[in-house]
Amino acid sequence: MDTDDYSWEATNPPYQTKRNISDRIALMKNDIARYDKVVISGSLVDGGDELIPLFILALRVETDTAVRIDRPESVKLNCFEP
Repeated sequence: MDTDDYSWEATNPPYQTKRNISDRIALMKNDIARYDKVVISGSLVDGGDELIPLFILALRVETDTAVRIDRPESVKLNCFEP
């Protein structure tokens, strides 16, 4: 599960309208409940604390600032431009 799939409404182009936190958490809880095991990638800042009791293991990966800044441009080039 990628948190971006829950954080944003489905729009064309993507990532234009942010989903409200309660809807995002409800969608994530529903999907977590459907499976015995899940892997969640992305940020759970802003409301994700409610999901913590559902975890048996959590890893925090810190990424160099230059990599984090470059990522949105990389996603844009790979996903949205021909």
